[in-house]
Amino acid sequence: MNGDKTPGMSKPIRILVPAAIAVGVLVLGALGVWLGVRLSSSDSARSGVLSSYFRALADKDTLAVDELTAEDFSSDLPLDQLEPGSYRLYDFGAGTDAAVQRFMLAIDREDGTEDAFLAVAVYGKNGFVPVLESIRMEGRGKGLRE
Repeated sequence: MNGDKTPGMSKPIRILVPAAIAVGVLVLGALGVWLGVRLSSSDSARSGVLSSYFRALADKDTLAVDELTAEDFSSDLPLDQLEPGSYRLYDFGAGTDAAVQRFMLAIDREDGTEDAFLAVAVYGKNGFVPVLESIRMEGRGKGLRE
């Protein structure tokens, strides 16, 4: 015998194979992190968080609201009477700051009137998951009678 512990493998190959596997694992890990960051900061991910937040509010699901918002979340929208099916959301896009989304919320009131709120949602992250940090009202409108 030539002193090798692994028959049929030379010493350089025994070193290169584990090194190549380690490099492959690192590359795949880095690709996974990059993909997670890209997907979590996409417009659809933010819109999904916003629509899920309003659905949870309407359903009175405080656990879901807590999962979708940052610990110090704040909102100045008057949403005390939000009910399932009584509102509509309209996306106005992120503009120049990807962490900010402008949107409009239209709420049907019991008396047949409609309130409309122009607002800004500010996003942060909890790990790789986007969460709402705040919602600020920019304006309030009432439906016009024709």
